[in-house]
Amino acid sequence: TGALVAVTVPEGARRQGFAVTRFAGNAGFTVGPPLGALLIAHTSYTWLFVVDGIGTLVFAAYAARILPAHGAARYGPDRAKAEDGPRPGVFAALRERPTVLVLLVAILLTDLVYRQQYSTLPVDLDRHGLGTGVYGWLLAINGGVILLLELPATLALRDRAPLRIIGSGLLLVGAGCAVLALGTGLGTAVAMMLLLTAGEILYKTPATAYVADHAPAHVQGRFQSLYSGVSVSGVVLSAPLGGALYSAAPGLLWPVCAAVAG
Repeated sequence: TGALVAVTVPEGARRQGFAVTRFAGNAGFTVGPPLGALLIAHTSYTWLFVVDGIGTLVFAAYAARILPAHGAARYGPDRAKAEDGPRPGVFAALRERPTVLVLLVAILLTDLVYRQQYSTLPVDLDRHGLGTGVYGWLLAINGGVILLLELPATLALRDRAPLRIIGSGLLLVGAGCAVLALGTGLGTAVAMMLLLTAGEILYKTPATAYVADHAPAHVQGRFQSLYSGVSVSGVVLSAPLGGALYSAAPGLLWPVCAAVAG
């Protein structure tokens, strides 16, 4: 979906485009599980996969019919003229854009920290007497705040410098971990989740749009694949790295996370 937005939404409107995509994804994550459970309860798992497959095919048909075959008019005439001539490969293009490379490294490190909410956070909460119910409400806070505030925040900040917004988001993620480093309790856990969510709202959509806006047209999809790969690496590595640190020194987890993200 990232590459799809990048090639069909013109430069200057991509932050809003990615925000709408994230809104739809978070809405799906929110309503999907209860709807799936309801369908299974009244039919079977077979119908769950049948309905999912039909929905996917309907979207594929819609995309093939409605979306432009060669993307939107993405750049102004000056940028388009600058891209005439030799076309470097994806890694050569990345070397020519050191800011994008630094951003990708920052996103990797921050995602390693951000994803701790899905692995070591529930373990730490349980260790301090806060059970599954508390953790479930924390995730509900995360999803609810994103659904309510991400689109308005994106619209309000659309004319602001993206790197400053991204940097503020990264600092908020670090601040959330720093709060939990003060001590794990209900109050600090809620404060941590609110800061983490605010950071997510500020850094994820602008970072995705920044990579798309600075990608050469001929490697737009591959730049988005790099961004997705960096984010997925955070998913893959966060649990084993965080778990290893927590097993060795539980008290160091959140201070280290705060330092890495901040």
